Amino acid sequence: MNSSFKRAEVAMLLPFDFLRLIWSALLSYTIFNETPEITLWIGGIIILSSTCYLAYREMILRKTS
Repeated sequence: MNSSFKRAEVAMLLPFDFLRLIWSALLSYTIFNETPEITLWIGGIIILSSTCYLAYREMILRKTS
């Protein structure tokens, strides 16, 4: 993460850091058989959607510049 902060803006990278939430939920379900609550999935979907939107917006902004 530290080296990626040198190469890109923090606002672009931080949503990708929150994707650890989804991976943690999947691993805990697989390894420990814990069922995640619906609020975790709703939050994960919000984070994933915002990450995709930011990546798309940055791609469009770079093309127009």
